Amino acid sequence: MSTRTSRFARREVIAPAPGDDGPSPPLARLHAELTFYDRSATNKKRGHFTIRLLELLVGAGVPAAAVLGATPALLGVLGAVVVVLQGAEQLFHFHAQWLSHRSTFETLKREEALYLAKAGPYRTSDDLDVTLAERVDEIRTAETLQFVETVRTRQAVITRGSERAEDQPQEERA
Repeated sequence: MSTRTSRFARREVIAPAPGDDGPSPPLARLHAELTFYDRSATNKKRGHFTIRLLELLVGAGVPAAAVLGATPALLGVLGAVVVVLQGAEQLFHFHAQWLSHRSTFETLKREEALYLAKAGPYRTSDDLDVTLAERVDEIRTAETLQFVETVRTRQAVITRGSERAEDQPQEERA
């Protein structure tokens, strides 16, 4: 087998040698998963840093605009933009997904190395492809469950915060 660099992922993938039927279905699925998680992690990282940078720029622009004599309307709009950017980060979970997808990518990459070296659980396996398919599925399932738990935890914190605000008398909120 020869290697080539994937167009979407910055990593090497196994390419079939001439006359070879190509990688087994579980290995092909692993390669598809690796490409997905690498691309997704990169996109989530970009989204996270873009939002954070815009928050910093617009947030720093509020006092600067006030010093320069900006109208209250402009200051209000700048403040609202910062709130919207923070809300987008909370809504789309760019940071959490970036970390989760990069971690899953690295775990899958390690699994590929073990499979190709016939090491770890593959050393004693009777059917390497079945073992690979099962382990890739376990890794993906664990990533999904972890993300769902992260979202539920964040939603519970948000819900508790809004319930506390509703319990305060009107004059305390002002």
